[in-house]
Amino acid sequence: MSYTSQIIEPVRIGIGKMLISHEIIKLLQSSDYEEIKAKINHRWKELTDIISVRDFWNLVDSLMMGYKLKNIIRLVTSSQIDWDLDQTKIDDLRFTSDISKIEGFNVTRKTAKEVSTYLFEHNNTLMIVKEKNHQEFANAGSRTKDPIIVEKHTDSTLHVHDGNGRLLKAIVENIEVIDAYIGTQNHISKSNHWVPTSYLQRLSDDRCKELLISILRESDNAIFEFKDRVDVEEEFKLEILSEI
Repeated sequence: MSYTSQIIEPVRIGIGKMLISHEIIKLLQSSDYEEIKAKINHRWKELTDIISVRDFWNLVDSLMMGYKLKNIIRLVTSSQIDWDLDQTKIDDLRFTSDISKIEGFNVTRKTAKEVSTYLFEHNNTLMIVKEKNHQEFANAGSRTKDPIIVEKHTDSTLHVHDGNGRLLKAIVENIEVIDAYIGTQNHISKSNHWVPTSYLQRLSDDRCKELLISILRESDNAIFEFKDRVDVEEEFKLEILSEI
């Protein structure tokens, strides 16, 4: 194995599989979610070789960033974040996007407790949010029970990077705790996050030397991808590697 060890930690792979499952079921809404999850778990049962690791994280990134414009894979794969799956009280969880889509009511950057207090003091808005949630999750099945993805900042604030809708659903249903993947920052100096092979290839094709060097300096996985997979003149490749 030529990638850094955290890339294949079971908890991170579990997050990646969940993200794939969520996007596929949204595209194929008539499908059975548990069946989709089972197929994905079978397909990615073991990531024991370079190709399977590369294909897996490139797929997750293509769905999340290439399709949904959610730059979450850096967070999920970074050495500077330790991940655990646990239950957490929802009160202190903080929204990172406005999932409510209601004029005059924006949940972005508010805590679940703040949102809950507002909703139960404004019954009309609460009813609208409940109806929107019902429509959103009417055919979601067990997907609504999947863990949300939370980053714990150094000031101990908890930010929901994926699952804002599930958090709002928990609020209106008076649910006090929720399953969550919680990422905690540590003191490791280098990120070593996953960088999509296609992105490294585009930077190389466009001769974006300074940007490419800065990315490679952050991630040993990007260095390996650049060496092993990126198709570019050997002279340019050696020039870049000499400056890392």
